[in-house]
Amino acid sequence: MKISLDNCVSSQKIAQKILTSNKMFPPSIKVYLMKLQQQADVDFSKLINIVDNFLSFMSGEKHKEIKVALAKPMGKTNLLSYKETIQKIGQGLVGPLQQQCADTINLVKDIEIPLFLNIIKEVFGFQPENDEALLKDINIAVHIIEPMQSIKVLLQIQSAFERLISQISKQIASPKSTGLMKDIHSALSNTNINDDSVEKIAIVITNLLVASRTTTETLSNIIIANKNLTAKEREKFSDVVWVKDNLSDLVRLCASAVYLTRTASEDVCFDEIKFQKNDNLLIHVPSTNRDDSYYQNCDYSKLDKSPKQRSIAFGGGIHRCPGEQLALMTLAEILPVLYQNFPNIEVDIKKAEYMPTRLAIRLMSAPAVLNRVNN
Repeated sequence: MKISLDNCVSSQKIAQKILTSNKMFPPSIKVYLMKLQQQADVDFSKLINIVDNFLSFMSGEKHKEIKVALAKPMGKTNLLSYKETIQKIGQGLVGPLQQQCADTINLVKDIEIPLFLNIIKEVFGFQPENDEALLKDINIAVHIIEPMQSIKVLLQIQSAFERLISQISKQIASPKSTGLMKDIHSALSNTNINDDSVEKIAIVITNLLVASRTTTETLSNIIIANKNLTAKEREKFSDVVWVKDNLSDLVRLCASAVYLTRTASEDVCFDEIKFQKNDNLLIHVPSTNRDDSYYQNCDYSKLDKSPKQRSIAFGGGIHRCPGEQLALMTLAEILPVLYQNFPNIEVDIKKAEYMPTRLAIRLMSAPAVLNRVNN
């Protein structure tokens, strides 16, 4: 797929129609991989298998079956059993920050990464062989959704996924497996995905683990957006009820995704905007979620004065993110505890460093000052 701004959508109304249409599907990199494999004599067979079973690229009945099966373990009812665990993760997150002498921290190293590691260990039940190696592989794996990567990068992505899938396969097959990995394995074992091995289930779980990184990225984006608010406005973020009531809009304006990509399976028209078969298009998430013809208020400081309206922060239709409820629960628990202890977190955005990526906002480093409650 080629990225072109010629077919770029920024209307919320049209974006929602596109995402819920059965004539639009996420473009897969499989064809690109097969061409490279043939022309450059490089073995991408393992990555092609991963792409075939990766939720972000799936379409059709197989995808629907998996999403229906995932609805139970990743749904609100089952996730409530992990709420206390997430609350403990939040308390464990602020503890070390309270104890350190200096107020200066790094938003990624001291908040994003510890939160991500604890979510995958305590909630998913995945125990990585090495935390540093895991983070490195995750940062490589997220590039799988980037189109037209070089052979070198694709081989790195393939290797990163192989390492992750190997570890997950061993753990979900173990009688000692726990957490969401066990729940998901149980749910998917009754679908066609389990015809031959646990590897396909491990690929789905890997997809969910990689996607969980975007939850922590969105948390950072919310904290950064707070830098222009008054102290009075920031007080709201320590209120558990207020955060829960306004979380959908917080995510709408601070989601880490920049573009959602879709391809037309046939000639199609949305509100007089025509797409031909095989046309690739981009939905620009930040501008779409700030579409002033759809939303009455896109002012971050006045979210509680806005009527609640749908957004595309988690995609839409059959391709809506299955990790949405876990992301919302995590943010609902973590944001208040952070602001109860550090009501005026200040991020030095001029010194922030971002990963080179075209489809998402991903921090590599972001110096910040905590400004503790007792200061």
